[in-house]
Order: sequence, then C-alpha cells, then structure tokens
Amino acid sequence: FFFFKQKTAYEISLGLVGSEMCIRDRCQYVCEIFDILSSIFGKLLTAQYIYATIIVLVVSYYLYYKFCKCVPLTLYYTPTADTDFIVKSTPELNKVYSPTIYLLNGNLQTICYAIRRHFINGRFGIEYKRELLHLKDGGQLAMDWPIFEEVDKDFTDRTPVIGIMAGLTGGRRDIYVATFMRNAAAMGYRTVLINQRGCSGTPLLTEKVYCGESIEDAHEAFLTVKKHYPANPLYAVGMSLGANIITNYAGHHGSNCILRGFVGVCNPFDFFTIDQHLEHYMFGIYHRTLGKHMVRLLLEHKEACRPLEKKMGYTIEEGVSKVKTSRDFDTHFTSYMFDYHTAYNYYRKASSALKIDDIRIPTLFINSTDDPIVVNHVIPYKECLANKNIILATHPCGGHLGFFSGLLPNQWLAEPALGFITSLEKLYENKHRKIATSQLITSLYK
Repeated sequence: FFFFKQKTAYEISLGLVGSEMCIRDRCQYVCEIFDILSSIFGKLLTAQYIYATIIVLVVSYYLYYKFCKCVPLTLYYTPTADTDFIVKSTPELNKVYSPTIYLLNGNLQTICYAIRRHFINGRFGIEYKRELLHLKDGGQLAMDWPIFEEVDKDFTDRTPVIGIMAGLTGGRRDIYVATFMRNAAAMGYRTVLINQRGCSGTPLLTEKVYCGESIEDAHEAFLTVKKHYPANPLYAVGMSLGANIITNYAGHHGSNCILRGFVGVCNPFDFFTIDQHLEHYMFGIYHRTLGKHMVRLLLEHKEACRPLEKKMGYTIEEGVSKVKTSRDFDTHFTSYMFDYHTAYNYYRKASSALKIDDIRIPTLFINSTDDPIVVNHVIPYKECLANKNIILATHPCGGHLGFFSGLLPNQWLAEPALGFITSLEKLYENKHRKIATSQLITSLYK
C-alpha cells in the first residue's frame, strides 16, 4: 500500500510562490527583449536607414547588371583562316551587349517581345511590295519587298540580298523583322520577307500550312529571289522556327546550297526536348500559347483545310476542341498535314540539330542561355564546334527573340547578324582578289 501525505493549504501556497515568481521573471525578460528589438527596428525604420537600404539594393542590382549581364557574346567555333577573319572583322560579335536594365530575365525579355508584337501591331512605317509565289504543289506564299529609296539608289549587282524567315505565325508585324529591314537598308542591303503559307494575310490554297521541315517552300522562294537578282550574293536570316527551316535547308543541300551564308536566331534545334521542357515549365503557359497561335492560323484558313478532315477522321472544329498545347496541335493536325506518324515522329525528323554536320556554308547561330523556350541544354554546342563553317554565339540575357537594349527597349539582334554578313562580303572580296592576282601572275609567266 502507498500512503500519500495530504498537504495543507499553507504548504500548497508556499509551493506556488516560487513558480509564480519564475513566471513573472520570465515575462519580464521577454518584455525587455521585445522592447530592445522594438527600439532596434524603430531605428532601422527611420528615413536614413530606409534610404541606406534602398541605396545598397540599387547598387547591388547595378553591379549585378554591369558585371553579369553587360558582357560580350560568348563565341564557339573551330579556328580556321575564315572563322578567325570573320570574328576579328566583326566588332558586333566582340563588343558588349547591354540589355535593358529592367529586363534582366529571359521571361521578361520574351514578354516584352510579345507585348510589342501584339500591342504595337503594324508595319512600322515600312511600305512593301507584295509578290505572290505559286508553288509546285499548288500552294502559294507571299514575299514582301520593303521599299527603301536609299537602297534603290545605290543598288548594284554586288549588293547583298537577304531573305528573312520569321518565327511561328510571324510576319511583317513583328518588331524584329522591321528592325532588321531598317538596319539592313541603312547599310545599303536589300531584304525580302519570305512569309510561310497562310501567314501575313496570304490566302491558303492547299490543306496544309507549314512546319519545321518545309524546306521545299524555302527552296522555291530562294530560287525566285535568285532569278530576280542572279548576280547578287544571297543570304538568309531565320528567326526561331524560320531559323530551324533554313538550317534544315542548308544541311539538306550541303555544298550545293545557293545561299552564300545565313544567320539563325533563337533556333529551336531539338523539338522533342523543347516539348518535354515546355510541358512543365511555368505551368505550361508557353506550351499553351504556341498551341493557340497555330489554332488561330488554322481557323483563318479552315475552309481550305476541309479536305484534311477525311484523312483525319474528324472535323476541323472537333480537332481544335482537343488542342490545348502545341503538342496537341501537332498530334491532331501537323502529323496529318505532312504525313508524320505521330507528333514525336515529327519532332525527331524536323529538328535541325540533325542537319548541323551537313552545313557547308558560313553560318552564325545566336542564342540566349536564359531563353525560356529554347533552353540552354538544347543548344548543340559540340556539333557546332565540330563544324568549321559554324560560329555559335550565346549571351546570358536575351530571352526568346528579345535581346532588347536601352531604356526604351530596342532590339539589338540586327547588329551582330548584319555585321556577320558584312564580314562575309569582305572575306569573299579578299578571296576573289587573291584569285585574280594569282591568275594575273600566272598569265604573265606564260
């Protein structure tokens, strides 16, 4: 048995006194600590400390901008006589590119491009002469020739002609097209925008639009330009999907390519990897946006695409209702338009990374390592380094088709692209001069 001694009220009260004193002491300590912290934060919240904090943040941001973002392009290439000459004679490839100070993120650069595309929608004061090109399969595409008096005045058979291919559903309303055309005209170069089937208000005459492997359309367009100007050097500049098409085209034709050189900007080298990335990145917002762009283009020409319904087994409207992302569009439409087994089959065959080894003309690729669509691990660094005809230029800030600079954002992309073409012209002139000199010496000794 256990016996418990019953405590008296006096004893109980004595036990409580000690604990009550401890509790009161603890509360006092907490209050003192709270008062100290309050006084510290009160001092920090005074005007001078707020200003000091703001100054520190601003200086830190500026140093980050100046030393991490305001840097030259990083160049990847195999050193040869030609590539060394191009790099040394192209200052635009070596000078610092300073992005817009409040657009230091790939998403911000890309969003800025999208805003300027949709809200500053127009021809940017450029007048065009449209030429409709009828293709061998019964389709057609439009070629827009900008009218610049300074180009017409000084145009000769040595003036470069540059064919421009825009990105997905792009055209002459895109800021990079207008910027490139204006800069090229200032240098005396003639340009032409090669619109894809159904784009820029061109009526669609077949049941298909275009895809990343539409090299036959590109070939007919380049041949047409060459017929107009047979003696002039022909170059090409491709943006995003347009860059992928031209890369496939150059690789397909190899040494027989009629282009003297080309520039690819934000080339989506690997469709499959990009698709896997976009599925989860930013909650799939880019995936859905690209799908909406293609659906909008399809609905503009849905009557022309009606013959495709028999092959698909459902109507255009039923197919559109199933499209949420770009992969859905390629599954329900692109694969049927161009006879691919599946969307993944299309991605693997149309990815231009497969054609890099076959390129035999001078090529410049410009990509941003913070591109939210063409992510850094998609860029084929090793393949580009293995091909002595290719110079790959990357920058840590630029987004997808952004590359804005200045407080009022202006696109910088045209500068390195046109600088590359100018250096190529100098290279060919030097080679031609050496050949002529060699032939003259040979004739004298005969």
